[in-house]
Amino acid sequence: MVESTEKPSRLRKIVNATHATAKLISSLGTIIGFISTAYILGVNYLPNFPATIFLTNVFDPLVAGRNPERFTEGYAYYEIGSDGKLTKFGQLVHIPKTSGKEHRSSFSELNIGDIVKSKSEVNLRPDDSPDKTPVRVLGTGECFEITEIKRELNKEERGNASSAGWLGVVGTKCP
Repeated sequence: MVESTEKPSRLRKIVNATHATAKLISSLGTIIGFISTAYILGVNYLPNFPATIFLTNVFDPLVAGRNPERFTEGYAYYEIGSDGKLTKFGQLVHIPKTSGKEHRSSFSELNIGDIVKSKSEVNLRPDDSPDKTPVRVLGTGECFEITEIKRELNKEERGNASSAGWLGVVGTKCP
């Protein structure tokens, strides 16, 4: 093979650089695809696996400006006692969009887009039923945006509570 002593043309340099860039982008796409798949499978099927915890800690703060609980969604029970206080089963306070301050509102005062905050552990369920196994137990101080006013309970269903019902919620930052 005879080596050429002439310098590559400017066009040839551009073509070579473009080809190298395309290979790099393709490789990065493959790596990102693998990490994304591992992340999704890990969050859904192996939430306590060390690799999932690592990926969650790295990527969760980068997505959608929400806290790491943003993937948590389901139905939460909201209840205010006849004395106007939280009950054993109703441990959520209402934070209306308009005021941004915690308030013990009646169920009918809640609106889609408002925030509810847990004052102690709250069961998040896959449906509006206390018989369903919780998807997750929310800790004290977690906030959720109301996405659906699912069902207000009638007097017979809510017992001694003055107001109660089920809310569709998704995790969000506390105001």
